[in-house]
Amino acid sequence: MKKDETLNPYIGPIGSNEKLMNFIEDTIVLLDARLINIDINLIHNTSSFGNMSATLLFEPRHHTYQGLLKIYFNNLKQFDLCWEDKIFYYYIDRYKLRKTEKGHYALSIDPYDEEGPITDEDSGIFISEEIHGEIIERNKI
Repeated sequence: MKKDETLNPYIGPIGSNEKLMNFIEDTIVLLDARLINIDINLIHNTSSFGNMSATLLFEPRHHTYQGLLKIYFNNLKQFDLCWEDKIFYYYIDRYKLRKTEKGHYALSIDPYDEEGPITDEDSGIFISEEIHGEIIERNKI
């Protein structure tokens, strides 16, 4: 399959925290993207509580990037995701990506609205201490 020369060919790291937030806002790479994979991992440690991490993989909207957007949520504080088996894909028609008052990073892939902080009315929420992102090759999943 021949690569489309009009697509952004960048493959590699984007950055962490505010740098990733700025990239997503500047490129609007999440808008109309399709969520294609979610990994939630419990990381056991010596304390009585384990930490969790999440990795979300998005296929950017048609005619933008050749690669896939991968976002890592380290030290996950909260996630809230509703899923129905009648829906076989998850398109992102709007989202909120914010830094919270506690200094955490929050993404809602199904917000009630696109303004202000993450609220109880928003859905599809991932909140963590750190976020990292990269564009990976499609054949690397």
